[in-house]
Amino acid sequence: MKKTHIILSILPLPFLIHFYDYQCHLNGTYPILLYPSLFLCMIVVGMQFKNTNVFPIFLLGIVMTIFSSVLGSFFIPDDGAWFKPFGRDVAIIITAITYLFGQFVVRWIRRGSPSEKK
Repeated sequence: MKKTHIILSILPLPFLIHFYDYQCHLNGTYPILLYPSLFLCMIVVGMQFKNTNVFPIFLLGIVMTIFSSVLGSFFIPDDGAWFKPFGRDVAIIITAITYLFGQFVVRWIRRGSPSEKK
């Protein structure tokens, strides 16, 4: 596994998503770049893990989730009205799980079906 794979996979993207979304909420603007940037990062990181085993990807996903939660607790206030009904930390964890699942789907598509490998 290359260093760039590790760096890209532990980027605290769930934290950055919620930080950007919350700042746009405070400013009264719509987060236009939120979903396109999320999908772009998901595709890029998922494609880089084409030939990597699932276990290291899962471990790096756990590190990313913990890193995002710690950053979220420092930089995003726990606004109960905005993060309704789960709260800030659970919202970051759900985003991290969705992001990791998307990486696995892109990896699976990139690897191709078993019938193509014959």
